[in-house]
Amino acid sequence: VVGDILCNQKTPNNIYGELKTGNRVYSFILSKDNKKEIVEFYNINDNIDVLNKIKRVLYKSTFCIHCGACKAECPTGALKITSHIQIDNDLCTHCGNCIYFINRGCLVSNSIYENVGGVSMNKRTGGIDRYSTFGLREEWLSSFLNFGDQWLEKNNLGPKQIFAVLHWFIDAELLDPKTKKSTPLGNYLRRIYPKNNPFIWSIIWNNLYYNSSVVRWYCDHVDWGTVFIKKELKEKIALSYPNLSKGTLSNSIDALINTFDRSSLGNNLKIGLLDKKGNIVKFIRKIGTDDIHPLAVAYSLYKAAEYTGRRDFTVSELYSKEFEGGPYKLFGISRDKLERILRGLQEDKEQMLRVDLVADLDNIYLREDLSSLDIIKIAEGRLK
Repeated sequence: VVGDILCNQKTPNNIYGELKTGNRVYSFILSKDNKKEIVEFYNINDNIDVLNKIKRVLYKSTFCIHCGACKAECPTGALKITSHIQIDNDLCTHCGNCIYFINRGCLVSNSIYENVGGVSMNKRTGGIDRYSTFGLREEWLSSFLNFGDQWLEKNNLGPKQIFAVLHWFIDAELLDPKTKKSTPLGNYLRRIYPKNNPFIWSIIWNNLYYNSSVVRWYCDHVDWGTVFIKKELKEKIALSYPNLSKGTLSNSIDALINTFDRSSLGNNLKIGLLDKKGNIVKFIRKIGTDDIHPLAVAYSLYKAAEYTGRRDFTVSELYSKEFEGGPYKLFGISRDKLERILRGLQEDKEQMLRVDLVADLDNIYLREDLSSLDIIKIAEGRLK
């Protein structure tokens, strides 16, 4: 299916061969270990398309129930489905129809996959540790924004990583949980990326606050200007979730810290700035920044409006611990800087909001006809 196979040598436990696809040749070893068959390819990491095809073949062989659906997709009749799958090498043109006609190459595998990342996943992955220990990484976001709805096919992620990244993208509102396709927000951000990476991460962090339990906990319970070690953070979250297991909470904190380590949320936005010695995290500093794009501030306010059902706030309440979301809780922006940004947004040609910042007044009024997505549309026109 992937290419022509040449068997060079056989031993009782190993088969040494080569895979020829296109004008490239890749060596491999097929070995047996504890009743498992292990295939090792060499010099193949730079060819994502071939890796993806091999992955699909493995899915197909794992979940095949010999239904014959893929046989109908073969244009040359090379496939024969009995109790085994047989491929006539003389007829096979390596078109890939048998593994690409549905998302995972097998009806049963596809039905399992449709639950991954959606609300019908198992209960464990639906909780605070649904990312396991995997953080949301820059390279995953880059793949998603560069490859569009083909991103899942063009990766080398294992099953647990796929579960994690799907949940991160869904919670960031980049991916529709039912269709696994990009949301309108995801499509707009794709056109902005990578020219303003911190802006995109600020939008993602905004959305994660409202959808991710561990992100919301971190924003609500860890104060700006604090320094802590990982153990202290895990002990602190245990006080908020006394009924959850230590392992569950530990996984969620590991995923959060990994996100800080592998994205602009750490070094750039300083939401979780890590002090490391080698690969070991010594301290986490929640510092925050005033270097927030004005449109990210506007998005934060409109997102809060959609969550609370209100269109007017005061600057003072944005700085209270009880306020749910907003530019201070999410980014630690100083009040002076925020007020300057608010005045600028009022004077902007789009007049995204109106403020009364004189004497004892600190009122913010949002437009009734704008949404958070409208702010992203404005950003697309200015940042792409």
